[in-house]
Amino acid sequence: MRSVLYGYRIENGEAVIEPREAERVRAAFDSFRKHGNLTQALRDSGIQKDHPFMSLMLANPKYKGDEFYPEIIDDNTFEEVQTKRQKKKRPASKNTDIKPGTRFRFLDYKDEELPTDPVARATYVYERIEVKE
Repeated sequence: MRSVLYGYRIENGEAVIEPREAERVRAAFDSFRKHGNLTQALRDSGIQKDHPFMSLMLANPKYKGDEFYPEIIDDNTFEEVQTKRQKKKRPASKNTDIKPGTRFRFLDYKDEELPTDPVARATYVYERIEVKE
């Protein structure tokens, strides 16, 4: 497990910029700023990580510099990326078919009827939910 942010290393108890990784961090921010796409940012930067890593990295204000970490990303680039990230967020979907206060009940079934396959078992159980109007 890494104890220091990607793009940095610890030297004499202080965070210093790791040049090769820092260049990849800059490439990731620039790519996301241009394309607004995590996959493209991963590809363009050459960072061999996954989407959650990239998403967390792009959201981390420590890359602008703080009392421990030196600046890799300027404020303007960071803010542009945050604006683009906010625009890309999907609104939470709402299921409006079932109103609050709707009552449910499970129809009876016998344990020996349950399939052994987990997906088939879940389907079987969910098919036995009855909505009371």
